[in-house]
Amino acid sequence: MRRFFIAIFRYLGVVGCLGLLSCLLIRSYFHISVPSLKSDPEVEVLILGDSHPLHSISADMLGKSRNDAKSSENYFNTYIDLCLKAPYLPHLKTVILGFGYHTFTVADDSYQDEFPAYMSIYPHLKEREDLRPLVQEAVSPVTRKEVMYSYEFGVPFKNCVAEIKRNVIERIFTGATGGTLDVIIDRHYYDDKGAYLLPSSFQQEMLGRIVEECKKRDLSLILYNAPVSTEYMERVPSSYRELTDSLAREYVDDKTVFYLNYTAVSLPDSCYRDADHLNEIGIHRFTPLLKDTLTCLGVISE
Repeated sequence: MRRFFIAIFRYLGVVGCLGLLSCLLIRSYFHISVPSLKSDPEVEVLILGDSHPLHSISADMLGKSRNDAKSSENYFNTYIDLCLKAPYLPHLKTVILGFGYHTFTVADDSYQDEFPAYMSIYPHLKEREDLRPLVQEAVSPVTRKEVMYSYEFGVPFKNCVAEIKRNVIERIFTGATGGTLDVIIDRHYYDDKGAYLLPSSFQQEMLGRIVEECKKRDLSLILYNAPVSTEYMERVPSSYRELTDSLAREYVDDKTVFYLNYTAVSLPDSCYRDADHLNEIGIHRFTPLLKDTLTCLGVISE
């Protein structure tokens, strides 16, 4: 009997040590993967938004720029990103904001409530109490608790494990593609039953906050509609073209807020990696065009 209890205690000790080690590894992973906020006096242009500015603008070619756009990011996360990073960029003059036709559907309304999106901002909220009420309103208590316990203590929640799997395993063994034209259009503008997605009042509210934040910091704001293929443009619902263009007109003053619509720019098929994203060839061909425009507007230095 004594040996039995000793074996049990040894087993529990091994399991406990392995559990503790896994928690330490998870905690370490998230502490490393979340970028720290550091002062960068070289940056004058900050590029924010979703995959369209991410995959169409070269910060190196633009000069004195940083591209912090993220795939599928909605304006809530963009607004938080701007609020957190702007104080660390003392020479920031211009913000380029992704402003596509698909931006104002409800498709990404809940993105900020997903584990990876909230994880990217959670560690920085301790120093910004002014942002907490908005975060508590937009992010569910469940997501906030899962992120807190995973980041602080390494507790392996289901979403935590899925995030590590997505970043460590899937990025190694799979390639990221946007999908076929039908898949992209359906994802951007239609629900599961084939009906138009509703316009997002949440996205419009966050856009207003971004504009106000830029004005408060005396920053020029570029509402940037990235190049897309002709085939994609032909299938964008007219209602969303009209909505996006009308929102641009609401904020544009041609002094500090500008709307640059490049959806009709002529680029060969070899410049696209899918229907609505440029590849490296397209990025290197398009960025000088954008740079010339920004220079003419006076929002970047030559």
